Amino acid sequence: MNTLARLLARQLLAALRTVQFCIENCPDTEWQQDHGDYPFSQVVFHTLFYTDFYLGRDTIPFKQQVFHLEHQQIFKDYEEMADVLPTELYSREFCLEYLGHCRSKIKEV
Repeated sequence: MNTLARLLARQLLAALRTVQFCIENCPDTEWQQDHGDYPFSQVVFHTLFYTDFYLGRDTIPFKQQVFHLEHQQIFKDYEEMADVLPTELYSREFCLEYLGHCRSKIKEV
């Protein structure tokens, strides 16, 4: 891995530590609450989804990742990729698991 890639990976991992802190410390009463725009769980999922997506090269391999295949009930129609308002809500536990997937992917890329 070249120096620039290593520095970018470190910065992205640091950003994900901040996301993890937010996931772990968001009050239960706020996790699924609409705050005038989107529930916190949707914002977290969106952040992780596009972190995952942009670490890849194409849509098809993205959808065929083991993590996505193991969680088809969550990714099902990939509403994040459509020009529609999101409707799904996500558990804190799943978001932490997805965060772990993104961290692993950063280290592989």
